[in-house]
Amino acid sequence: MTSPPLFPLAEILGHPREFFEQLVRPAVEAVPGNDSDTVRVFSAFILLHSMKDWAARGEIIANEKTDYFDQCPFAQIVMEIATGAKHQTVSSAAIVADPSVLRFRKVSGGYGKGAYGLGAYGGGVANFQVEGRRLKSDAPGWHGIRTVLREPCEWWAAKFGA
Repeated sequence: MTSPPLFPLAEILGHPREFFEQLVRPAVEAVPGNDSDTVRVFSAFILLHSMKDWAARGEIIANEKTDYFDQCPFAQIVMEIATGAKHQTVSSAAIVADPSVLRFRKVSGGYGKGAYGLGAYGGGVANFQVEGRRLKSDAPGWHGIRTVLREPCEWWAAKFGA
């Protein structure tokens, strides 16, 4: 006997906007002040990456490449880190052939970190940093985790008029 399919999320989060407002945005907003909390950081990446699937099903975006990956800042980085967090590695041949994430690291902050740390001189606070491309056409550079999560979150908020 086969059990019937279960759709509990449709009853709780029936629209992509609800998924965004109730799960994605709070996860991203929980990172500042917890920049070195691996669970919070990776959870934010995974939920933010899942937003594209909810948006596609809700017809918020029609084509992942042209409506999302080509337009949303850091979309490729979010995907690569979320996939890496889920599978311990990024294994898609297309990604490996032309990755957006060149390096992903956790640093301790402190004097000499400047723009990469928190505070005027890094503040001595541990945080994650990504070397990669903001958009696929951009040259790689170092980006703080707050920016890498905030910009795509703001992009989704604009899509929902939130």
